[in-house]
Amino acid sequence: MPVPGIRGSADQASLSAELGALAPAAPGSEFLFVQFATQADYLADFSHDGLAATAWIEVGTERIELSEPPDNADFLVASVPVGEPAVLWVDDMGRAQGLDLRTGERIDPVAAYYGELGFWTDELEGFEYLDVRFVGDGGWWWTAGCHDRIVELTRSAWTADRGWAPEGSVYLSFQFRWCDASYQDVIWTLDTDRALLLETAGEYRVPDGWATEPYVGTPGSTTYTAVFEVPADVADFHLVFVPAGELVEKDSGEVFLQETMPAITEWAVSF
Repeated sequence: MPVPGIRGSADQASLSAELGALAPAAPGSEFLFVQFATQADYLADFSHDGLAATAWIEVGTERIELSEPPDNADFLVASVPVGEPAVLWVDDMGRAQGLDLRTGERIDPVAAYYGELGFWTDELEGFEYLDVRFVGDGGWWWTAGCHDRIVELTRSAWTADRGWAPEGSVYLSFQFRWCDASYQDVIWTLDTDRALLLETAGEYRVPDGWATEPYVGTPGSTTYTAVFEVPADVADFHLVFVPAGELVEKDSGEVFLQETMPAITEWAVSF
């Protein structure tokens, strides 16, 4: 088991004093001294959230709970049976990864984080649609426009809504602002079944899911986020957007359809 009190930041003087006060290991047992590197080989996005992550050590069939995951430069000393496997496990939002305390070998790692994949957010030039014509019964019509100066494309192995991507896959999230009910008299609803396609490796696909939330700063506008599950070994993506949808009068509820489909907007990005 971990030796009480022998865990914390590596101050050489206090560490030497604490180790010197240890009684000899019990017969058939040995001490494992582990210090966690101050600089990792791979620097993925990291946040230390004790509420989101739990940690424990498995020694054979015994599980020893830790109050929180070790931080950079932390150390611990554990008394374990001679030759018995000892593994530090950290569970982050339902996905556990292990570290062999004898060899430092990763056990069941999230492979995407250790394969030098690009995880970041690209800001891309947005879209602009002007004077899109909608027609209704009896020859009545409206024109409307909508633009967003910047759209964002993010590649990640985890999202708050969907959790961890399946092994061999990552998530591609596309986020933009849409005008929706920001007009005085009408609502331009976006048809998410037709608005967006992703092309990669010659294959087109629709989003695996959409999320919406009110856009801060423009009453009536909405932030849309489309999420695609894509192979982890694919780095080049081509997105095609068209503002397919209809216009609805706020007072009457009458629906107006697009007279012609507006031009597509395209983006190409590599991670």
